This record gives sequence, C-alpha cells and structure tokens, in this order.
Amino acid sequence: MMTDDELITVLRAALAGDGPAPAQVPASAVAAAEAAFGWVSTGDLLAELVFDSADPTSLVPTRRRGAAAARQLSYRSDGLDIECEVTADGLLGQVEPAGHVRLELLGHAGEPVPLDLDDEGRFLSERVPPGPVCIRCRRPGRPDVLTPWLLP
Repeated sequence: MMTDDELITVLRAALAGDGPAPAQVPASAVAAAEAAFGWVSTGDLLAELVFDSADPTSLVPTRRRGAAAARQLSYRSDGLDIECEVTADGLLGQVEPAGHVRLELLGHAGEPVPLDLDDEGRFLSERVPPGPVCIRCRRPGRPDVLTPWLLP
C-alpha cells in the first residue's frame, strides 16, 4: 500500500510529465465513456446506491434464482426508491412511488430500452444490453434520476 507522501510524489511527477507513460486505454472504453456523456444532462440527479449484495460487508446474503447468482441493488434519490435484481438472464425490480414514472435501461451502445411498469411499479427486462448499464427514471415536472453504472 502506498503512503500519502508516496502518492503526492507520484502525482507531482505525473503533473510535471516526469512520470511513467500512462497505460493505453482501449478505444472501445473511450468511446463508451464519451457516449455516456450524451445521455446525461446537467439537470439529472444521480441516485445513491444504498445497498449492493455484491458488497462483501453486506449483512444480507445473495439469493439464487435458478442457476444464475442474482445481484440485488437498491438506489434512492429525490423521494424515489429503485430496487432491482440483476442476473445474466435479465433485470427485474420495482420503483416507488410508481405513479407517472417511466424507466429506461441505458447501455453503452444503442438506444435506451424502455422498461414497462405494472401498477405496483414492478418491471422486468430479459433484454439487457452488454457491458455497463444504468436505469433512467423520468417523472413529469421533476429532474430525471439516473442510477450509477453497473455491470450485469
């Protein structure tokens, strides 16, 4: 582990151009990062991740559905709660409150995938784009809420 003094030395060298050459970033990663900025506006709110079953400090064990391990995530922002379960087979979850809410699944390539909600705010998608995804929640008269990016 690096000490604070060692970190400051490395940062000073990097800023002065004296440090080692940066690792080459794959072009696909740069393109995905640049595309992500096109989906976010300055008025959007970022939901806070309040629970992730993949976190080893979590007190709740990961459940299994079929043969695929399910990752459970909970987000909160601006009076909105989004609960979801992600597996290799898809995404299911619930948004509360459910009234007048539209959800979209955003991936690094392609158009947003609308998530249909039932009267209780539950959603299911068997079509999850490959790579990092996030959920956008649209509500009339309120800022859009985006979850942080996650890997299914």
